[in-house]
Amino acid sequence: MTSDRLNCYCMSGDLAGLQLFCALECVAAVQVRRAWALQVACSSGHLDVAQWLHRMYRLTADDARALGGFALKTRAPRTERVF
Repeated sequence: MTSDRLNCYCMSGDLAGLQLFCALECVAAVQVRRAWALQVACSSGHLDVAQWLHRMYRLTADDARALGGFALKTRAPRTERVF
């Protein structure tokens, strides 16, 4: 149940909601890892959520490499043009 709600926040990019949920539910790093929350945030294009998960739960390069490096291979869709 926690992983479903955690991933819902990561997928939607609701950083404030995610932060509140994690605080109220006392979410631990092991739960974040088991839910593949970093991979969900990255694949959904939510860099701010991924960065917060990394900082808050001290996720490592091994976490980013999990699932064959899925978090590293996905990228946020470009929303602005860079010249």
